[in-house]
Amino acid sequence: METRWPGYARASRETQERMLQEAIIAVVDHVDDSDWLVTNLRGLGAKHVGYGVTPDMYPWVGECLIDTLKDIAGDDWTPEIEQAWADAYGAIVGLMLEGAEGAEA
Repeated sequence: METRWPGYARASRETQERMLQEAIIAVVDHVDDSDWLVTNLRGLGAKHVGYGVTPDMYPWVGECLIDTLKDIAGDDWTPEIEQAWADAYGAIVGLMLEGAEGAEA
């Protein structure tokens, strides 16, 4: 039995993949715009509460994302690049969790 949350309609896998890709591109495009990042990532975190996303889910998503990037980069992947992506993902998650906490309050 699949769990549903109020106002939540599960998007197709293709739609979810596209939305994740678009979100990553948007973050990279706005990496120098802290106001945009704070506003949008907190909002995204708040929205994900309604999808049933919990804080313990973020680490495995980050692990999968970094593994995927590593696979795509192949021989161009370095420990420095991995650390940069891990740091970036950590900052993203921090802002999203702030938004999630605000949504739960």
